[in-house]
Amino acid sequence: MSHGTAASPRLTLRNALLVAGMCALMAGLGHASFVALRVFAMHKFSWATRDIIWMAPLSYAIFIIPATLLVFALNRLAPRIFSARIVLTVPLALAVFGMLLLVRVIHPLALLAFSLGVALQLSSWLVASLPASLVLARRIVVTLLVGVLAASLLIRGVPIIEESRAIARADPLPASAPNVLFIILDTVRASSMGIYGYARNNTPQLKRFAADGALFEWAIAPASWTLPSHASMFTGLDARAAGAGWKRSLERSATTIAEVLAEHGFVAAGFVANPHFTTWETGLAQGFHRWDDFDSSPQETFWASSLAQTTVVRDLVNAESWAARWTAVRRFDLRVQPEPEHERRSGAAIVDRFLKWQELLDSRRFFAFLNFYDAHTPYVSPPGWAHLYPTAPTGRDTYDSAIGYMDAELGRLFEALQARGILDQTIVIVSSDHGEQFGEHNLSLHGNSLYLNTIHVPLVIRYPRAVPAGTTVKTVVSLERIPATIMDLTAIERTPFVGASLRRSWDDVIAEGTTHAHSWIEKHPWGRPNEPATKGALTSVVDSSWHWIRNGDGGEELYRYREDAAEAIDRAPSSELGGVRAALRAAAQRQQLLR
Repeated sequence: MSHGTAASPRLTLRNALLVAGMCALMAGLGHASFVALRVFAMHKFSWATRDIIWMAPLSYAIFIIPATLLVFALNRLAPRIFSARIVLTVPLALAVFGMLLLVRVIHPLALLAFSLGVALQLSSWLVASLPASLVLARRIVVTLLVGVLAASLLIRGVPIIEESRAIARADPLPASAPNVLFIILDTVRASSMGIYGYARNNTPQLKRFAADGALFEWAIAPASWTLPSHASMFTGLDARAAGAGWKRSLERSATTIAEVLAEHGFVAAGFVANPHFTTWETGLAQGFHRWDDFDSSPQETFWASSLAQTTVVRDLVNAESWAARWTAVRRFDLRVQPEPEHERRSGAAIVDRFLKWQELLDSRRFFAFLNFYDAHTPYVSPPGWAHLYPTAPTGRDTYDSAIGYMDAELGRLFEALQARGILDQTIVIVSSDHGEQFGEHNLSLHGNSLYLNTIHVPLVIRYPRAVPAGTTVKTVVSLERIPATIMDLTAIERTPFVGASLRRSWDDVIAEGTTHAHSWIEKHPWGRPNEPATKGALTSVVDSSWHWIRNGDGGEELYRYREDAAEAIDRAPSSELGGVRAALRAAAQRQQLLR
């Protein structure tokens, strides 16, 4: 027996778990601090929930504690190989590695090796003075738990108190005054809806609903992707002036519908499903008393750490077969994707959350915004809808079924409001923020062009007191005019929103050719080479007959869209149409959409 080497201290399970808990707390709070730094100091998106302060420690614990238990069991089976130092190295290494993954500038295998080296040094120090180290660990755990609890109460408690005060201040809804319900079906293009003549009858509920109001045949979105389009619809500014973009939130200086309505006694709430570009950090929550963007659920908690967001974990969780899981293990890709995984909210969840909230208002006047996300990629057939389409559905089939599912949820929502006796006293606006591409012009998805499939969206407005039933509006209109329309229909004067109300579309006779709608998107920072937006900012103008596009490279396209719905024939080269191009170019210049 050797007498020159001291025996390794015996580590109890309780103390091993104490160190593991300390590591999970420190990694989680480090993660939350990084999110706060990124959002509030660097003004960048993190796409994280506001509950990251308590969710992140729990998510790290999901990985750190089982790993610690495993190596502790090995310590009991083979203490000479798996010493106390090795037991403590595991949680320390996972904590350090999890925080370093947030940086995403060094290869993750290099970060893992560095984390192991740091953890070995720290564990050596802990084991060398184990009793004192455990006392320090207890103090750290208690201090951090108190801090997490206090911060969580502050982050969630203050908005709850403010909303309660707003509800208490609000008067019951006067008999002559309306509520406002603004609904966006994210990523839904008009050409894929039965109500607009699509072969699949996937919107029977919306068609029935529109019969009691106004259906707009040619509504044009301000942009071809979520954030600038929402920003424009909330402020009445064009997509460029609203300022929101791929890396920028809506400017605080902009005035939103919610802010104005809140000043006039409305209780304002948003219930959104898009986990990336309608969340609290995009600025869209400005003026709302409640902004409901992420669930406080086990699934959402799981995804709240960088360890959960590694590609290998995401692939394992989302795999639909054992072969896919084995492929994920073999690749062992530890990279963290830029946009984190989140629990996907269904249309049913959005409807349920809104109805529950509205019931609590006790007949007080409200402005509610709902964002449905079911038709957005990745396309997933809603429960009960897959059987309606082929056994091996394409992405287009799944997209169509998602539109049908959302339509059914709209029907359920309208029935509930009718049963509560408030549907006819509510201004209801149903639209979309942008469309989608399925191979047209050799493009897919959205945000990369301004072809009609990406900006021609549905628009239905129902309010029996002001909108005649059975109205069909054939003129081109822009969704930028939604704020002015809401102000008009709620009889709020002296508003900051520019532009005319859409009421003119059904009250006045607007001559064809006197209206147009424009769209704009900035250069796409992550686009593919074949996508127009990778070459620079794009501008689009649609009038009663023509759709003009100015591409990022300065080239122009011109389509007679009412005759050529697929926009297959570019008429810009025609010398006879120089006057048309010049007129539409001048319209874009008046909006300052061209540099």
